[in-house]
Amino acid sequence: MNIGLLKKCYDDFKLNKGKYDKMYQYYVGDSDVIRKYSAMEYQESHKMNFNYLKKFLKEEVAYSVGTPLSYVSKTNDNNIVQEIEYYMYHWDKNHDAQLMKNMLLYGTVYELYYIGKDGQFNSKVITPRNGYVYSDDFGNILYFMHIYNLKFDNNTYIDIYTENQILHFNSDFKEIKKADTHIFGQVPVSIGILSEELEKDTLFNDIIDIQNGFSIISSDGVNEITNTRAAILKGKGFQLDAEQIEKLKKYRFANLPNSKDADLNWLLKNLNAEYQKLMLETLEDKMYQLSFHINNQERMQSNTSSLALRSRLINLEQKTKLNNKALMNVIVSRIKFLFMYLKILKNKDYNYRSIAIKFNSVIPSDDLMMSQIISQLGDKISLRTALSQLSFIENSDAEIKQLKSEQEELLQGQSLLDGVVNG
Repeated sequence: MNIGLLKKCYDDFKLNKGKYDKMYQYYVGDSDVIRKYSAMEYQESHKMNFNYLKKFLKEEVAYSVGTPLSYVSKTNDNNIVQEIEYYMYHWDKNHDAQLMKNMLLYGTVYELYYIGKDGQFNSKVITPRNGYVYSDDFGNILYFMHIYNLKFDNNTYIDIYTENQILHFNSDFKEIKKADTHIFGQVPVSIGILSEELEKDTLFNDIIDIQNGFSIISSDGVNEITNTRAAILKGKGFQLDAEQIEKLKKYRFANLPNSKDADLNWLLKNLNAEYQKLMLETLEDKMYQLSFHINNQERMQSNTSSLALRSRLINLEQKTKLNNKALMNVIVSRIKFLFMYLKILKNKDYNYRSIAIKFNSVIPSDDLMMSQIISQLGDKISLRTALSQLSFIENSDAEIKQLKSEQEELLQGQSLLDGVVNG
């Protein structure tokens, strides 16, 4: 164990943690704009925070994993699929949504595998805010560091995962308890990487400056309106003494001198409302363009068929497919580690390469058109492939099994009826 190398990894983790913390702050609504207006003590300040980052991320997560993933055996072995579903049934149903959300937010996410106290195969989502991977030049993970704090405890703890051990240190890299072992024979973690540009190729990096501008203009506009009661009175043709000013504040009334030159009005800013509206519309439009999302509040044409909706979502659909491919790398590794667990638990040899993973996107699809295509193809396409193209079928293998079962029941029923008639 190279403690010097681990300390360098920890220093690199601390060096980069700030940028990931800022991404999280924006996701939860604690933006620089909010902090700016909160610091304004000289007048009442209203903060308008428009969190498009969270909106877009939630949409992409919903499109990709809003419907559970499906597993399909490439060798038509339904037992493998049943094993996967059975041994991960106890997982949090939002696990994949959390995994996808963090990968999209930070550009990188980690999934750590472990055996729980009850002996079950488990997983934990870890972000770059509390995790760090050290790999070789070929991408092989040599160490994984999980950095965390305990409730009501100000100390920082570091668990280091190697190919066969879990080491426990404090932030000074002093061992605080005896090392544990694990069963996997390699570092039990997989990495989800959105793209090779990492955090530079994220929604946060693309839209956050525009979102700040949108929130600033909105906040300034609201504050200008709500703070008009603090506007300055301008008097002409007369002069008020201190006592008269106090009465004016109290009674909201002023007796002006009997003079045609006497005048009292507010000193206000002349705001160009149309310019402000144009800027807000422009900034919002740019956020939608850069994120490949569509504004559902825009007036649509009369054609609202699924095909028309899909054509509007074509760019977002392509982006979602790329997101799915990035997450699929994690899912494949997950199945690989699960099969390691099943080998030890049940002495069964399953090949993770024999499993296909299907993302059941919730982007509108034209099932009528797809069914017509399937019908025209006839026996040139397998039933399993055909069923997997339809959006309302989550698991084509389960559907085929149910279909066969119903057909067998119908045959048995028909046989009994034939026996009664012939008897």
